[in-house]
Amino acid sequence: MYKCKYFEIHELVSPELYEVLGEEKCWQLLPEVVKLQLDQIREEFYITYGLGILINNWGFGGDFGGDFGGDYKYSGVRPINCKIGAANSRHKQWVAFDLKPSDLESIEELHGFIKTLGASWNISRVEEFEHTPTWCHVEFALESFVDKPYYFKPHRRENV
Repeated sequence: MYKCKYFEIHELVSPELYEVLGEEKCWQLLPEVVKLQLDQIREEFYITYGLGILINNWGFGGDFGGDFGGDYKYSGVRPINCKIGAANSRHKQWVAFDLKPSDLESIEELHGFIKTLGASWNISRVEEFEHTPTWCHVEFALESFVDKPYYFKPHRRENV
């Protein structure tokens, strides 16, 4: 089983999942291709721009990343009963992540970077950038090779 080189498990899953399942089970449930691709994206983005990529930061407490303050809990894998996002969200299927550059001013660089990666990194879907002003939503394909990512508009709904 592969464990990410550049991410701690709490950066990839919600606090509820971490508490209920534990670290080892969370690593086991994350698809291998997802873990490998997230590591590659973080490494290449750092090499290219000298910046990190943040997903969740709840596990670091309030001091990580200055501006972030530990507020991100649901940018990675979400519990099935999570009210954030769509009922059938790919976040709940362990294959979607909202990436943020460590310097929020560099979101355009992250958007451009993801666009250049395209299918060669098996990114199947990307939320249109005009709808993600401070993050980049990416989804990974598990079973087949993707010719090119599909860019989609989000389905927004009120959370009740």
